[in-house]
Amino acid sequence: MLAGLCLGAAAAWLGAPWLVSHLGPPVALDSREWTVLVPGRKEGIEGNAGVGGSGVVDGELVLVTRTFGRSDLLVPTGADVVGEVVIGLAPGSGTVVVNVRGEAGEVRRAVELGPGGWRTSPGQPERALGDASAVRIAFEPGGLVVDGVAAGAVVNPGRIEIMAGTGTPRITALRLSGPDGQVLRDAVFSGGDAPVATRAVAGAAGAVVGAIAGLLVSAGLGGVLELALAAALPALAVLTPYETWRSLVERLYLVDATPSEVRTFVFALTFAPLLGAGLLASGVLAVPETASRGARRAEAASLAGAVLAGLVASRGLSGLAWLGVVPGVAFLCWPHLVARISGRPAALLRDAPALVAVALGGWGYGLFPAACWRFLCLLADAPALARTAAQAGTWTFAVTGLAALVGVEVAVRSSFLDTAWDPVTLAGASLDAVDEPSTGFAPFWTGECAGQGAARTIYTFGGSSAGGAYQFRDEPEAFFPARLHALLCATGGSYVSRNYGESGRDSFDAARAAGALFAATPPAIVIVYTGVNDLLTADHPYSRREMAERRAAMGATSTTLDAIGSSVRTLTGLSLLLRPPQDSPSLVVAVPLEDAKVNLRAIIAAATAGGGRVLLVPEYTVPNVAGTLAPYFAMERRLGETVPGASFVDSYPGLDAAGGTTLLADRNHLTREGCAKLAEVILPAVEVGLGGEGRGSGDAKLDAAGSPK
Repeated sequence: MLAGLCLGAAAAWLGAPWLVSHLGPPVALDSREWTVLVPGRKEGIEGNAGVGGSGVVDGELVLVTRTFGRSDLLVPTGADVVGEVVIGLAPGSGTVVVNVRGEAGEVRRAVELGPGGWRTSPGQPERALGDASAVRIAFEPGGLVVDGVAAGAVVNPGRIEIMAGTGTPRITALRLSGPDGQVLRDAVFSGGDAPVATRAVAGAAGAVVGAIAGLLVSAGLGGVLELALAAALPALAVLTPYETWRSLVERLYLVDATPSEVRTFVFALTFAPLLGAGLLASGVLAVPETASRGARRAEAASLAGAVLAGLVASRGLSGLAWLGVVPGVAFLCWPHLVARISGRPAALLRDAPALVAVALGGWGYGLFPAACWRFLCLLADAPALARTAAQAGTWTFAVTGLAALVGVEVAVRSSFLDTAWDPVTLAGASLDAVDEPSTGFAPFWTGECAGQGAARTIYTFGGSSAGGAYQFRDEPEAFFPARLHALLCATGGSYVSRNYGESGRDSFDAARAAGALFAATPPAIVIVYTGVNDLLTADHPYSRREMAERRAAMGATSTTLDAIGSSVRTLTGLSLLLRPPQDSPSLVVAVPLEDAKVNLRAIIAAATAGGGRVLLVPEYTVPNVAGTLAPYFAMERRLGETVPGASFVDSYPGLDAAGGTTLLADRNHLTREGCAKLAEVILPAVEVGLGGEGRGSGDAKLDAAGSPK
């Protein structure tokens, strides 16, 4: 045991730098040499901590793709003209894309390369790499040369940008040279060091782990097997690749946690079984079965401590929340009943850590560790309880297990997961909310202006691209419906604009709500800006329509049980973890094309019944997503050409001419400038629909603050 203590302390002290480098967040590159550009940073995407940042992880440069499909850009600082790029990739790495930017700011893809080959543009056949561990990309007078093979006509590139292609690229070497061969950058990636304080903490933890390991080994073959099983968990946490942790964070919508934080937390948690095995093997949890001297005084003091711990844990509670303190205190006092039945009051002395955990962590974070400690004590007492009070022991196991489950749920609800795992938040717009448009399907933003004539109402339906997106959720006036409203108000008319854009909403939601909304307030114009949430959301084996039909067919009891199950945050988190991957054949898109066609027709019918007109506007996205949505846009065009009361307004030509994908913060969410441009593109069609002549997109513009100019 002593030898294990010394070896564990030494190993942890020496291994601390590697552990810090591996478990810590990505090490930022030297800002004097490299700049990492986050797409849409000015729109607030950096607040979405659910995706880790680019940097050095485990001695490799990792370039991440943000949640909504845009990669970070790595740009060499002060290297305006690059003649050669040498990139080394780790085995199993994702692909890397090298872009070149000309003097006018235009961006052109030079080459995409991965561990197995390279291509100059998507769709071209991949060409095998040479035997070298690093790939040489040269911009020569005759054109681009990759690994000694002529690859295109890109010359004199100017500034380069390096970004992720598919997967998560892991770069082991990166060297840049100028046209004259002078080395501009020769990056050596390495992890961070561990300060003395960190080494000391690691050494102390290593000493404890080493002592426990020595204790288990000395116990014989059973202890060796326990040690092997307990040690496998930390090893698994350490060896799991960084991109797997990042995928887990995204999969579970851990919006306020980074992959490194989650990995470190899980790594620390994996030592719990080892510590528990050590405590059981040491015998320190064993207590005499007969009453000790002064047992009554100890029992009274412990009972008072349980009540006091419950009251301290209840700090901050108010109103009816205090009712939950009663069963909580009863749980804390439960061991006293078992001790009295079994005649083992000395066991109460071990319960102090459980009371301390509840007192310090509160009911939110203290209940689960308290239950775990008591469960460990029960394991130590199991033989004695089986002889003296088997029924009480069985009930104690049940109560402790229930307390552990409740503790997990309460802890989840006490954290940011209460919102992140809220089914309504995840769904964007629940079926119940759509069934009650007057209360549940509320607008994201409403604007009014008084001018000449009667007020005319403008509705906008869409997902987060129309309203509620992360980049400026707290600034609803930045979205295109509000910008369009400002342009209309500048003409001197009276308008009421209602933006029903919200995260997760699709044409199914809009169709179910349209009838009631339009019956209450007839529309003049209805703008439908959908596509992405319809065809690109696939997280369930049933479509939105099929789920609604199944829900309607369910009985009242089943509906109630389903609602209760949906309200349990831990079950929601478990369902997120166990759901099939996006490309699973068992999943279907939320709104298939034929369903979307029915939905849009229903919106048009409801709008025209109230004398309004519907404008079908294709959702603007990056080119590869637009290609996937092409059938959806074609369907909208046919409806606009054939159904009375509907028009198709193609936003792509105007936005492409105004800046293209530079108007996007990610794959489909517009920047402030993009929202302003889209409002200008839509304006002429809106004015025609309102009975005006249409002034053209260049006659009405907004300044940076959203005011007409």
